[in-house]
Amino acid sequence: MKKIIFPFLILISLFAYSQPNKQIKIDTIEVNYDIEKIVKLNSFVPQIKSGINSVAQKRINADIKKHYEYTSFNDNSSVEKLQDIYELDSIHDSELEEPDGISEYFTIEYLSNNILNLSVFSEIFPYRGRPGYFFKSLFYDLNTGEKLDFSEFFSVPTDTLTNIFNSEGYFIEWDDNEMKPVKERISEWLYLDEMCPHFYFNYIDNEPHLMIKTTCWGPIPATFAIPLTKLIPYVEHYEIKNWLKLWGKDVNSLIGCYRPLGSEIIFDDYAIQYLGGFLLSTNGDDSFGIEQYLSSNKRFLILFTGKHLIRDVLEINKKELENRILTEYCITKNGLETEIIALVNPTETEFHTKIIKAWRANRDTGKFEKVNKRKIKKCINHSYGL
Repeated sequence: MKKIIFPFLILISLFAYSQPNKQIKIDTIEVNYDIEKIVKLNSFVPQIKSGINSVAQKRINADIKKHYEYTSFNDNSSVEKLQDIYELDSIHDSELEEPDGISEYFTIEYLSNNILNLSVFSEIFPYRGRPGYFFKSLFYDLNTGEKLDFSEFFSVPTDTLTNIFNSEGYFIEWDDNEMKPVKERISEWLYLDEMCPHFYFNYIDNEPHLMIKTTCWGPIPATFAIPLTKLIPYVEHYEIKNWLKLWGKDVNSLIGCYRPLGSEIIFDDYAIQYLGGFLLSTNGDDSFGIEQYLSSNKRFLILFTGKHLIRDVLEINKKELENRILTEYCITKNGLETEIIALVNPTETEFHTKIIKAWRANRDTGKFEKVNKRKIKKCINHSYGL
């Protein structure tokens, strides 16, 4: 019987900095096992340790493990995979004189407060008589833990992308002397849909690029790139809009856009940070609400309705908020009105009664409208009793 040495795991920590005030920590699990005269495997698996919410962290970490095809995480899937590769009825039937080597590892291509993009590589020496090289790119939303695909970043038809690829794209080679990637213009017409492309993001010569790696075009994946500036008309995701500063001059350029917007929005002259949000529910309709953002000197209330369409923006100077709070759900002569937002002097009672200013987030018009503070009897103190 062949000797099987079971996996052992080593934790290696690395830090990836996304924004000046936030740090995401990623541990690397090193997995090694040896099936005598069949295979020796060495695998490096990334796992987020801190810096995002626990639900998203658990979801992402579990999904990453699924993409390491030869690495066992408390099941028999990797052994079954090896049996398939070597066409064995039993994992103990191999007549190999020397064991094959399998390496699985990763690189972090792009990391921000919102997005993790990593590449997973597999190398097998040999793979059914020759070396085998395999690649996949993974995108995760760090706020929700959801996996993202290309269509969520760009809305571009395949034939249009193929035209841009051939006219504006580059073939990428690695220069060992300069220790950097080198761009070469594509010399013949290529069809993306015949390459089984995987996409990721990276910088070349300090410029952001959409990177393209082939996965069914020869034994070794080839690498291509398109400058992201050539894809501006097709950008959908808020992360790329931030990267390329496509949001416009100021916060009012958000009107007409769709949520989600991300934890940071970068305009031409300033940036705003996400503070939180709330729904203004009426009769069970939760498609109407407000998100709040902060700049260095203002707070912004962003009104969204229907299918997360942004309809209006209310700006409040930070000085007006000193020793005051914003609250929602106020009572008028008509009873409780969920559309009213008020600036109040805080109290420790069940209701706030010292109203400074008030606005109605009008569901029908999609606009913020001023409300006479004298018409408001009181507003709910959401912190009462906590």
